[in-house]
Amino acid sequence: KAFAEYEGLFREHPDDLQVKKNYIQLLLTRNRIDDAAKLNDEILKANSKDTEGLIAQGQILTMRGKPTEAIRSFEDALKIEPDNPQARYNLGNALRLTGNLGQAQKEWREAIRLRPQMTGAYRALAAVAMQSGDAESIKVIGDDMVQANPWSADGYILRATAAIIRSDYSQAETALKKVIDID
Repeated sequence: KAFAEYEGLFREHPDDLQVKKNYIQLLLTRNRIDDAAKLNDEILKANSKDTEGLIAQGQILTMRGKPTEAIRSFEDALKIEPDNPQARYNLGNALRLTGNLGQAQKEWREAIRLRPQMTGAYRALAAVAMQSGDAESIKVIGDDMVQANPWSADGYILRATAAIIRSDYSQAETALKKVIDID
């Protein structure tokens, strides 16, 4: 229903740049890549250095399975706005897809430094730590998430996961009770 409302808003105000950019992001969440690409191409045609347009272009390329091309779009955005956490986060995602996990982690950490509430970057780092079974890293990421977003269950879930890996079921239970309280 919210998507339909925003779609109507875009139809009423097709020349409003911010409405168009927001609509593109909504289209991407709905996996309507071609529609998003068409609108984003209009933005980049008008201004090839539009940071949000470059980020959206990178997201589109990533979704189309072209992470190497996406990296260039994110890097172009970062040349314009080096402290853009969204560009850093998405660059990390594209780098991960190319197998450059070390650089991806660096970009996710930088995104978190720039925007400590960026849950997606924490999740990406946690996924890497979980793949290797690194309980200490999972706990640290969970602690950082709790500090940045104390009313989000994600950090507590990571704390519980780390405790389970360490067979510390009492700590896991405490963290999971907090998850239940929050959610």
